[in-house]
Amino acid sequence: MVVFRPFVSEVVAAKVKSSDEDGIRMSMGFFDDMYIPAIYLPQPSACDPNERAHFWLPESPLTSTTDLLDTPTSERMYIDTNEVVRVRVEQDEFYDDEPGPIKVVEGVIQEAEKGLGSKRPPYSIVCSIAEQGLGPIVWWSGAQVVEDGEGMEEG
Repeated sequence: MVVFRPFVSEVVAAKVKSSDEDGIRMSMGFFDDMYIPAIYLPQPSACDPNERAHFWLPESPLTSTTDLLDTPTSERMYIDTNEVVRVRVEQDEFYDDEPGPIKVVEGVIQEAEKGLGSKRPPYSIVCSIAEQGLGPIVWWSGAQVVEDGEGMEEG
């Protein structure tokens, strides 16, 4: 038996499946219930409805979504679909979807809390890319690595 359960604060790589205003959904190929809520995206960031993707404006003083969407697209760092992203696990959630006993209120049988088509996944992972070195791998592939203290001052 193979068990997949990354620990909290572990960094893993996943592919972006889709984006919406609430966040980004990701997949590792064998596991699809990974999410990055909008609060765990680097700031300032916003969702571009035309591109259906979130973007980040590094070192921008802007904070409102309207102002961010008015910026030139050439300045935006997009998180595109099918892009490989380095994420940090913030939490994992288990959900038991067992129906349990029938609910009766004042002699009337109550329907299920949610419809049949809106089942929650039994296991999901909430991730973050709001720290240095996280996010699409292409963002960091061009970064220079300081080797053996090169560029550091002695003191």
